[in-house]
Amino acid sequence: MSTLYEESIRRLLDEKRRRLEEVARAGDSPDEVARLEHEIHVLEMLYENYSSSMSAFRRTKGARKIH
Repeated sequence: MSTLYEESIRRLLDEKRRRLEEVARAGDSPDEVARLEHEIHVLEMLYENYSSSMSAFRRTKGARKIH
């Protein structure tokens, strides 16, 4: 079950990755490539942090239902 937040991050990641491919293919400025790589890294960290937190929350929530 994915949330709106997860979907938004995935969409942004896909968009940034496509843009990075376009910029790299076109041979645009190294600054633009570095900026996009940084943005992708940040989005990946946000997604991983959210996913880890939600996994812990779901495990805890499930444990409470059993008792």
